[in-house]
Amino acid sequence: METTVLCYEDKDFNKYCPKECKSSSPCIEGGRGRGLNVWDGFTHRYPEKGGPDLGNGDTTCESYTMWQKDIDILDEMNATGYRLSFAWSRILPQGKVSRGVNKGGLRYYHNLIDGLIAKNITPFVTVYHWDIPQTLQDEYQGFLNRQVIDDFRDYADLCFKEFGGKVKNWLTLNQLYSVPTRGYSMGADAPGRCSPKVDERCYGGNSSTEPYIVAHNQLLAHATVVNLYRTKYRASTRTFFQRGIIGPVMITRWFLPFNETDRASIDATERMKEFFFGWYMEPLTRGRYPDIMRRMVGSRLPNFTEAEARLVAGSYDFLGLNYYASQYVQPTPNPLPVTSERHTAMMDPGTRLTCTTLFSLRYNLYTHTYFMTIKYFMLVFAVVNARGERPGPLNFKAVESITTQKAFITLWTILEPDTGTL
Repeated sequence: METTVLCYEDKDFNKYCPKECKSSSPCIEGGRGRGLNVWDGFTHRYPEKGGPDLGNGDTTCESYTMWQKDIDILDEMNATGYRLSFAWSRILPQGKVSRGVNKGGLRYYHNLIDGLIAKNITPFVTVYHWDIPQTLQDEYQGFLNRQVIDDFRDYADLCFKEFGGKVKNWLTLNQLYSVPTRGYSMGADAPGRCSPKVDERCYGGNSSTEPYIVAHNQLLAHATVVNLYRTKYRASTRTFFQRGIIGPVMITRWFLPFNETDRASIDATERMKEFFFGWYMEPLTRGRYPDIMRRMVGSRLPNFTEAEARLVAGSYDFLGLNYYASQYVQPTPNPLPVTSERHTAMMDPGTRLTCTTLFSLRYNLYTHTYFMTIKYFMLVFAVVNARGERPGPLNFKAVESITTQKAFITLWTILEPDTGTL
């Protein structure tokens, strides 16, 4: 289980810090009682890519059978909220509503949510955390095919109908940037697609085109589900006005020029910002991709129709930010031409990043959140996405994390003084 905040024995910090935790179904539930998802196929095909423990989703933490113990632990921690994700293949083992609903899966999530609420722990539910059913990946390549939009809508519709009376905080897709890049450009995550020149172990793919198609379909699937929730569930008397809020989750970092006096480094930093979160933020706020992406990616970047642009723009009540780290940016000295067979979506910005992702500055989350609020005029709900630390002295990373979160809490008070918890 991962914690979204590190609440150590710091009275001043704990005064403002909600003790909330998060998990994802592929990481903790185990394989019992569900259909296969893309992570099952990926980790068994490439066990060396399954993380430092070479793990897979067969067993994990067995939260499917030990959910009550999880709740007891959260209660002992005095947790106020818990972000979980539904496993698409647990609710719909064959991926589609028309192929049958797993009543046992619904019962599991009802028990889990009821148990959380009984302990005054607010549930935050992610509808999709990268675990599309394997049957849909085999059938039409998942998010590479627009058919996934309808299947995702039907799956989300079932979730809202079943759990909307209890769940008031919905997250559509987790970290929109991750699956297109790590799953379809690098082949490092499920489903493990990429160009042969990137990783010859990938079972297929095109790293220069597929990431943009997947990202495009993710945005359309997200917007379709938000529109469904707003029109069918939040605004309808038939559903007793569920009155929840809904939005996507972004992975984000703050980028700084490697040489702050060098125009090339400054320009490279701005390009990296646009390719990293402008890729999604421009469509979500303005219904189009950033101009710099359109110029550099060209015909490989899909287009929204006018109707799709209207659907995507404004399709959020809030934005979730998973903040990990910051990096320095400098321009690539000799970028490959876009026609090169070795070209990938990761190369398009024409930038190089510091190798480590552990570099962190105290004010970076503060600065990034302020940037997002000013540039996109939106409500931001940010978390530091940190894995639990081993027992022992408070280390440098934890101190930096706490300091950063204090800075963010100050910013949140300035920007949204009357906003309650989500």
